[in-house]
Amino acid sequence: IFRNLEVEAGSRYAINQLAKYILITLGFISVANELGGRWEQVQWLVAALTVGLGFGLQEIFANMVSGIILLFERPIRVGDTVTVDNISGRVMRIQMRATTIMDWDHKELKFPNNYLW
Repeated sequence: IFRNLEVEAGSRYAINQLAKYILITLGFISVANELGGRWEQVQWLVAALTVGLGFGLQEIFANMVSGIILLFERPIRVGDTVTVDNISGRVMRIQMRATTIMDWDHKELKFPNNYLW
């Protein structure tokens, strides 16, 4: 579907994966509905999965909030020289979840934003 559109390969892959997950979920719900499944029978399972996802995504949300803080308060900026864990280099990109630093050997290293903030 996306071959004729100007969408990056990584974005196409992400959209395809999300669409696949949504279709699988909708298929599961419709099959369960056809077999006589009711919401009351699975609500505790859904609640437990939601709590598990919340704990699992906690680090990702912390990185996103730290990324927003880095972008708006700008304690470090693109082009700054920084040292993280005895690794010195220049900040190349500050993204939502991670910051890319190029060390003096021209290796790009990604650090989670909550590690820098």
